[in-house]
Amino acid sequence: AQDSEQEELNYRLLSSPVGMTIANENGAIDFVPNAVGSFTFELEVDDGFGGVTRQQGLINVSPSKNNQLPQWHVGLAQ
Repeated sequence: AQDSEQEELNYRLLSSPVGMTIANENGAIDFVPNAVGSFTFELEVDDGFGGVTRQQGLINVSPSKNNQLPQWHVGLAQ
């Protein structure tokens, strides 16, 4: 987010899935989902002088393919 008066901004999550956090100093969101599905969140940015905006977001987490272990074949060179 940007502020036209260059005022310091404060970020906070109004609603979020378990484990989601936001860094107050820059608005960076950290989230590691523990399940497949759709996760909604709402955040607020405040400039401390009455300028407030809110935004909602949606994160969709899809199942991944099974990760197979690498195989290592050792043999004699001919």
